[in-house]
Amino acid sequence: MSTPPLIRQRYLAIDGRRVRYLRAGSGSPVVLIYANSATLTAHINRLSTKHTVFAFDNPGYCGSDPLDLAEITVADLADALAAAMHFMGFPKVPVFGTHTGAAIAIELAVRHPDLVAGLMLDGIPLFTREEFEAHERDGYFFRLEPQLLGGHFTNSWTRARDWLAFDPWCSRTPEHARLSGPEASAESLHFGMLMYFRYARHYEKPYKAAFKFGEIGASRIASIECPCVFAASVTDGLSAHFPRFPPLKANQSIALVGADPDDMFALIERTLEDYDAKATPPSDPAPSGGDHGIEKQFVDMEDGQIFVRSRGKANRPAILLLHDAPGSALALEPLIEALGKDHRVYAPDLPGCAESDPLPGHQPTMADYVEAMRLVCAALRIDRVTVYGIGFGSSIAIELARTAPDLVAGLVLRGVLLPNSEELCDMRAHYAPHIAIDAYGGHWYRTWLMLRDSLIYWPWYKRGPQAMRAIRADFSADRLHDWTVQVMLRHRSYHHVIDAALAHDAGAALNRVAAPILLCDDAEQPFRAYKHALAACAPHADIFLSSEPTREAECIRRFIAGKCRVA
Repeated sequence: MSTPPLIRQRYLAIDGRRVRYLRAGSGSPVVLIYANSATLTAHINRLSTKHTVFAFDNPGYCGSDPLDLAEITVADLADALAAAMHFMGFPKVPVFGTHTGAAIAIELAVRHPDLVAGLMLDGIPLFTREEFEAHERDGYFFRLEPQLLGGHFTNSWTRARDWLAFDPWCSRTPEHARLSGPEASAESLHFGMLMYFRYARHYEKPYKAAFKFGEIGASRIASIECPCVFAASVTDGLSAHFPRFPPLKANQSIALVGADPDDMFALIERTLEDYDAKATPPSDPAPSGGDHGIEKQFVDMEDGQIFVRSRGKANRPAILLLHDAPGSALALEPLIEALGKDHRVYAPDLPGCAESDPLPGHQPTMADYVEAMRLVCAALRIDRVTVYGIGFGSSIAIELARTAPDLVAGLVLRGVLLPNSEELCDMRAHYAPHIAIDAYGGHWYRTWLMLRDSLIYWPWYKRGPQAMRAIRADFSADRLHDWTVQVMLRHRSYHHVIDAALAHDAGAALNRVAAPILLCDDAEQPFRAYKHALAACAPHADIFLSSEPTREAECIRRFIAGKCRVA
């Protein structure tokens, strides 16, 4: 079987709200709708061999900003999708929707018929008011509340297992047992939890909207004029909602599909092909630019994409921020905001971390990471930049400054990895363990605990009085939850950048950097343990004391302006 086209992630901004979508393939356009686009990967892979496939994240899910509404209806979600499609200049296209996406697709066809050539729907939710109220009363709409001691990870995993056993999950009785459908693997459970943990703060309103849609769903179906196929698998509980449909028009039909997923895929492919108007797909909008908060975009690489946060006007001096590991540039957002007021700031998630794809190969080297950052700079049209590195990101910053002196105008370092040979051997063995998916969900708690311990001990795995860190750390549940999710987004590759840094001699490279150097002596950065070794490697560097973003940003500004020394 041939390799499907690469799936590319994109962002667009409409009235200050970011919308993320996936795009793949070539040919006439089709649009796929579900709660979040990541769950449609298999559909995108199959359809993109003949079509240009677009799949938008609904508001509040994964990469799309939520709607600022006290209550959300399916019509609101359809209007938000239509706004994105109109912004991009979509012609009439075939539309596929499943479950929540099926309800949105119905409203899209009714409210915006200029966008829909035909509908192919899989599982149409037509719950009664009584069914919705019973679900709400029984606690079906599980609200995530990150807990200080990490208990929400096990609670949510148990709920996911019950969801596979019972329908609804909160009715744990024999008459509600799921008697059909494939057994879910630990990997698929993990993926479901990952998606939920990403958007759980915003999922409740749109999800409830899909259940409430049933009160008006029959009348909305009766209002559709375009051709439609209303389908459901025999294993899907929503197939029981077919008797609630109104009489259909001549160009509309119902299909009950067998349990084999290939049967549904075949029906989707045939139906969308029937609706295909052979239109030209719209182009991707250019990044918005400007000075309106943190922007998000993906930079295309040969084998994947690098996710980049940015802020500030394009004509200002450029700064490249390289984050610590494990983690992502999410932790640098306060500094991005502070520096972006008078500089153009870029902060990529390093390859293999969080939103960025890993580099090809099982063991990328420091040279691979440096080359990736050079390509990112070229794609963003950065020809001269001050590079800031923190922790393990400092190793990449140093090597980039050493090997690309024409690109790097200055180097700002907040903690540099300079262990002795014994420490290095110990860190290679223990610092970044592989994360194995556990059928009982224990990998979530273990990863959360690893990150939390890094705030208490140095190194985190020592866990004894001698390893205690004398800092006032932020142990807030929300911060630790978000950090854990960022690591879990790339649980197979999060350690690659750490391994590359541990194989790199940052001290020797720093001795060969020609650019001016500014050091941040931050008591909260664990690599402060190497401050004396760092002073020996960079004896002429300017130094300042700070861990507060506003103060740090001011010192970096002075450094770029050539007004150091900084105390």
